[in-house]
Amino acid sequence: MKFSVIVPVFNTAYTIARCVDSVIASGLPDGDFEIILVNDGSTDGSDRICESIATEHPFVKVINQDNGGVSVARNMGISVAEGEYVCFCDSDDFFVPGSFTDIIPYCGGNVDLIRFYCDIVLQGENRVSEYGKGRVTFQGTGKEYIIRFGIETFCWNYLYRREFLISKGLFFTPGIIAEDTDFIFRVMMADPMIISINDHIYQYAIRPNSISTDRSPGNSRRFATDFAGTLIKMESILKDYKDADPLLYYAGRKSLEARVVTLFSRFLSSDYSKEEFNSVLISLKAAGVLPFEIASSTRQEQISRTAISILSRFPGIFPLARWIFRHFFLPVIYPRLLRKVIGS
Repeated sequence: MKFSVIVPVFNTAYTIARCVDSVIASGLPDGDFEIILVNDGSTDGSDRICESIATEHPFVKVINQDNGGVSVARNMGISVAEGEYVCFCDSDDFFVPGSFTDIIPYCGGNVDLIRFYCDIVLQGENRVSEYGKGRVTFQGTGKEYIIRFGIETFCWNYLYRREFLISKGLFFTPGIIAEDTDFIFRVMMADPMIISINDHIYQYAIRPNSISTDRSPGNSRRFATDFAGTLIKMESILKDYKDADPLLYYAGRKSLEARVVTLFSRFLSSDYSKEEFNSVLISLKAAGVLPFEIASSTRQEQISRTAISILSRFPGIFPLARWIFRHFFLPVIYPRLLRKVIGS
């Protein structure tokens, strides 16, 4: 079997059928792919829908497990997959019809990853970009990719050769938010052979109050805590390349520092106390994540980094900064930025 599509399912009864239908219509070869639905302890009837889909389609495999989070579900999918290549699709997202047609010819040989593009859409929307058509935009190793494009975020922008993941021990870290960044960074640093195709295949549907968009204090606290740990791990790997491969270090460090801005926005959304913030700040400085090393590329980036540098130097102003962020940035600026990202 050539392809396995791994779909973690948790309380997405209203979207799982659309997701599966999109995989079936995506252009993967008949009889040469499987869909693995990993029901992660759903309580809304998603499990029954998955079983019904599997009854109708013999190439759909359902695995039921206690709730362990999306990383555990994806790892289960990797473990049981029978395809030479695997890819991931969240159960509220979907693929563009016929979109894999241009990708399939590049599978095989020594290719470990095939990268493609996505569109970011609002839930319920279907906006497909009309460009790509199999044009190769990059061919090389994972480290060369980082040097040219930086470190990416989403795990579902790729077809992965399963044997490469297994042989390198590349699985998702259970129990953390923003697990994609951690996973993709480790995959790229394992130096796979990559081909990148300029086809928009994946539709990433943004939901209000999802883990990635929910700015409530509790969710932001968990996000910030987990993401700080991820950035510390990334820096511990990158620092070994500072002298050995300066180009790789520079590109990786630049991507890491861009994510520090995301981290601090979550700090300011959270219910961290001044003392808790200072404690994490000390850890970030001790690990070398802070201070910034790479020059800012844009004025907006420069402003963000200046604000973070001031906050890092004077953590006592954290409560005031958090109040300003919550009462001005989140209600006024953040919705505009989100609309800009979706519309781009």
